[in-house]
Amino acid sequence: MAPRNPSQINEDVRITGTITVSEPLVMAGQLDGDVNADTLYLWSITIIAGEITAQSLTIDGRVL
Repeated sequence: MAPRNPSQINEDVRITGTITVSEPLVMAGQLDGDVNADTLYLWSITIIAGEITAQSLTIDGRVL
């Protein structure tokens, strides 16, 4: 289950660069870069080409 009141990156969003966030983040989009988050929830359609750093990480799907 995704965290309550998180920041969101929807499935139609593509980002190039680094994302740093101190609040919960739910991702369904694509990221070509790194993500640094306290709490991170990745939907099964999320694509990240980079490094993930998080205190808490939930992955709904698979990691390659």
